[in-house]
Amino acid sequence: PEVLNEKGDFIGFDVVIGNPPYISAWEMHENDEKQREAIKNILRDGAILTGHWDLYMAFILLSIEIGKSNSYNTYIIPNPFLREKYAASLRKHLLDEMELQSITLFETNNVFDEVARRTIIYLFKNAKNSKPDVSILETNSQEFKIDFKTSISKDEWRKSSDYRFNTSADNDI
Repeated sequence: PEVLNEKGDFIGFDVVIGNPPYISAWEMHENDEKQREAIKNILRDGAILTGHWDLYMAFILLSIEIGKSNSYNTYIIPNPFLREKYAASLRKHLLDEMELQSITLFETNNVFDEVARRTIIYLFKNAKNSKPDVSILETNSQEFKIDFKTSISKDEWRKSSDYRFNTSADNDI
């Protein structure tokens, strides 16, 4: 797979995998209050970043930009992304513009020793949404064995307050 065409122009990656930095809005503001606005301005869809967005969200948008059409994207990110108001615009964008395929939950496991935040892993295809459901996977053991938990209709998330990604089978938020 090539990321450049015959003329040397960037055409994108087939797969983007990552663990973006978990830097909060508050930390970015303390370091340099202009930093957040500069990040928004260099991204094609930077206007999606609203409220007190954390840095990993900009990395999600960047991963969409550098991926080819029909590329795959998977990141490990903090689980507040599923429900926090600051991520509502990005969740809506993923529901409307991408093919969100799965979310893996680490319910009782801390993936990183030095990070207290719970994490998730998402997988989406950089393509218009054609798959109506998202597979919810989970791991609850120290072996990090991943099991299928449920499948949830994206329409349920579209109807929810702030497009919250409720991962429960009963859809109680």
